Amino acid sequence: MRFTVLVGKISTPESEPSVFFETEELDSARAVAMRMAFDERNRVQVWDGKYDEPVVDFDSPRHRD
Repeated sequence: MRFTVLVGKISTPESEPSVFFETEELDSARAVAMRMAFDERNRVQVWDGKYDEPVVDFDSPRHRD
């Protein structure tokens, strides 16, 4: 899978975030990440496996190819 949504708890910053969702579509990853981020106790990150980097800008053409 290209995009991975990682979720961790803010109350345990030393712990590694775990894989919550994987998909080939950036829009799906964005939707899941946004839902998880509504809970202020969650620390959410979307990872782009193609470039091996976090997605910072969901509108960037780099992540849309």
